[in-house]
Amino acid sequence: MQSNRRIELRALIFNRVRRIMNTMSTQHRTLSGRYFLLALSLLAAQNAVADTTWVAAGNVHGTWTVENSPYVVFSGHAVVPTDCTLTLLAGTTVLFTGPFEFVVNGRLRGDGLEGDSVRFTCDTLVTPGGWRGLRFVVANDSSYLNYGVIEHGRATGVNNERYGRRIVYGLPREPGAC
Repeated sequence: MQSNRRIELRALIFNRVRRIMNTMSTQHRTLSGRYFLLALSLLAAQNAVADTTWVAAGNVHGTWTVENSPYVVFSGHAVVPTDCTLTLLAGTTVLFTGPFEFVVNGRLRGDGLEGDSVRFTCDTLVTPGGWRGLRFVVANDSSYLNYGVIEHGRATGVNNERYGRRIVYGLPREPGAC
């Protein structure tokens, strides 16, 4: 299980990076300037917290472990594709740094244990509006989350997307898929 000190250190790093980016003048917020600042801050944060895994927007699958946790979703929505599985082992934390969704179109297996949960969260100082929640759009019906903690998620949108504050269910999958 991760110590509170490590989590506090990660939150401090994320807060500093966000403050730096927010204080930059508009003329300095060019695309290349943002990437340079992001790369520089990621290198500094990676050295300070060696076990952090940075998750860019796009497809995710495989096995996420506590040793590489937290998994920081920093640039957009994370998606488990239709024919893929993402397994989260006990003690794994998924930390969102913006209003991003975690979309499950394939299979999500959350293998938390009593006293060692799988956690989906965000730092509310960095992301005061929260992240946009778990979205089981066309997820495989064998998806599960045992001993999971889902906090600070806020589902938004129209129709089915606006219901609930944390988990959004979509349409059922076709039989025999994935």
